[in-house]
Amino acid sequence: MGADNMIKAIIQPKEFNRQMGTLFRRWISTLGYPLSMVEELGVYEIAFLKGGDETLLRFANEKLKCNLDKAPDFIAKVKQKYVIGEAKFLTDYGGHQYAQLQDALRLLNQHEGEALRVAILDGVVWIKNSAKMHRTVSVLNKPAFTALLLKEFLLSLS
Repeated sequence: MGADNMIKAIIQPKEFNRQMGTLFRRWISTLGYPLSMVEELGVYEIAFLKGGDETLLRFANEKLKCNLDKAPDFIAKVKQKYVIGEAKFLTDYGGHQYAQLQDALRLLNQHEGEALRVAILDGVVWIKNSAKMHRTVSVLNKPAFTALLLKEFLLSLS
């Protein structure tokens, strides 16, 4: 790789798609539902669990028995149901972007625990074409949709 290329790789900014988890959690607050601590979740008809990766992972595994390896991007409570989700903003086809899609689908395809799983997917994945990404999501029989429909989805559960 060489010293020059190593320095260049170290100082280049993060890829935008790798910053999306944090931005997504901030965006959730714009939906109008409370961000709640664990002990306050029961107070609200619809609420999102507030906290970082450790809090969300612990809640998903201990309370919901989901047996996850990594934290979901969000946990929502709708009446007595829980929804866990992985959010991905896919900006291009192939390689790392397809791996990101697979990461979201891995959560979607797990069945363990007491939570409904969803994949929040935005970007090129919804462009109708023959790309592997679009072919993959177009045959899903599970809840995968754009972040723009998350509020509507949660309301449909209440």
